[in-house]
Amino acid sequence: MALQEYKIVQQDDTNHNIETLMYLNLRRQLRYFKGVSFALDIFLSLSLLFNALWVHQTLQLMSIPILTPTKYTGLVRNISTPFIIDNLFTNENRTIADAAWSSPDLDSEVGLVALTDEYAKSKGLLPA
Repeated sequence: MALQEYKIVQQDDTNHNIETLMYLNLRRQLRYFKGVSFALDIFLSLSLLFNALWVHQTLQLMSIPILTPTKYTGLVRNISTPFIIDNLFTNENRTIADAAWSSPDLDSEVGLVALTDEYAKSKGLLPA
């Protein structure tokens, strides 16, 4: 072992093929990321543009007074509608009131609410 010679291994700097391939690969990746970045920039710009237009339109609509009629239909945005209590549902005669509540013609979408008898009695209201 003591007599074994060690030879210095020379590094071969003349092989440019590997370096060229690595350089081309890096250029390809850089081109890809530039393309993706460009597409994302366009998408972000369009998104900001449409958001700005939406905010502008919303602010314009908010600046219109509430009671000004709309351009095409002439409707106003805020109309006070008084709630009228129908005596049919609050009739002192329980038979008439029960018939009104169980009628198939009752439109349940108008917002009438029936309270329990206990709750109505605790608040000093007529029974539902």
